[in-house]
Amino acid sequence: MDASDTRSVFGEQSEDKHAKKHRSLMSAVIETLLIIGAAFAIAMLIQTFMFRITGILQTSMLPTIDPGDRIIVNCLTYKFRDPRRGEIVVVHDPADDKKDIIKRVIALGGDTIEVADGVLYINGAVVDEPYVVNKDVVKGQARFTVPAHYIYVMGDNRPLSGDSRDFGPVADDQIIGKVMCVMWPIGHWKSF
Repeated sequence: MDASDTRSVFGEQSEDKHAKKHRSLMSAVIETLLIIGAAFAIAMLIQTFMFRITGILQTSMLPTIDPGDRIIVNCLTYKFRDPRRGEIVVVHDPADDKKDIIKRVIALGGDTIEVADGVLYINGAVVDEPYVVNKDVVKGQARFTVPAHYIYVMGDNRPLSGDSRDFGPVADDQIIGKVMCVMWPIGHWKSF
């Protein structure tokens, strides 16, 4: 074997190592991109169909939930059961379908509701609401029967809450989910 043959063999081996290294790097980059893409897709599916984390800008749920709190919303709960009185929910805003609002379920389909002198009556019985602020300035609600497949919602900060007293009952299919907990800030953590 002469010198030119030796250079040729070693040159091919060097090019082979370089090509393998390049293919290995490309393979790692593609694998990483696929993993990131899959993780993003899974996160979007979870966010869309299972749980949402959302920030609160409204004062209508004071003192239960403060503006600036971050909450976790379970989007699956009402796929398996109906809402219950007293649960806190996120619904599409009937006044602006691009916004969502957070309220408390006060009455269900078939219930008769009335608010007089700051006191809530469901089916003629007084409802104890220790979470409501400023009961003495709560706007009223004439006796009203909630239609089937609807819920009646109100904020805990009744004087400053735009709710079913203003826009009427909310259809079941407009409920996004049940609020599970305040997750942030840590000092505000509480579950519902």
